[in-house]
Amino acid sequence: NAAIQQSLDVLALAPDALVAAARHEFAVNLDAPLALVAHALPILRRTVETGGTAAIVTVTSGLALVPKRSAPVYCASKAALRSLTIALRDQLAVGAPAIRVHEAILPLADTPMTAGRGRRKLSPAHAAQAIADGVAAGRPELRIGAVKLLTLLLRISPTTAARLLRDSLPPPTAHDRPHCTPYDRPRPRRHRGRRGATHPHRRRRWARPGPHRRGRRHGRRAPPPS
Repeated sequence: NAAIQQSLDVLALAPDALVAAARHEFAVNLDAPLALVAHALPILRRTVETGGTAAIVTVTSGLALVPKRSAPVYCASKAALRSLTIALRDQLAVGAPAIRVHEAILPLADTPMTAGRGRRKLSPAHAAQAIADGVAAGRPELRIGAVKLLTLLLRISPTTAARLLRDSLPPPTAHDRPHCTPYDRPRPRRHRGRRGATHPHRRRRWARPGPHRRGRRHGRRAPPPS
């Protein structure tokens, strides 16, 4: 699977430029996987007819579940590929049940497309191993890495998930510094004092007990005030 992601501002681009960029992105992200599946299906059918096994694996993204504002066409193309995978799985379950269809939903991976963006990326080797394990286990939907947390958050609070991914980092431009992104800057550390210590700005104010309460600590009743 190959994909491209462009930062497209629908208000800043000319109509012809926007349409051309969108067509190019859809051609790579959606048309190419569809063409590959269409030409591979006859070969896969002959393979299963001779007693072999066959599987189709499409690679989508967490942005197919929740889009971000800076890459509208990329998110739309991945969502379309996800719908295509589900429909293809349903068709082959009736016409060619021996051909399995899997969808690998990846988080931010360390590829040339994501160079200079974010940190804690999923390595290609880890992604490939997770996909191979999922296909061997027969799972139709492979949620890899942080996508597991994303799907859980979508069940608990879809609004929070949409807000988190909506403002995620856009693709870098020529003026960006790849080694200094907003996610790579040092964050201020919270104050963590010793056990039992209080925050310097949250000191507990102790009120001195009145004379009528003195002495109760040792079981003695304080004399009444004179």
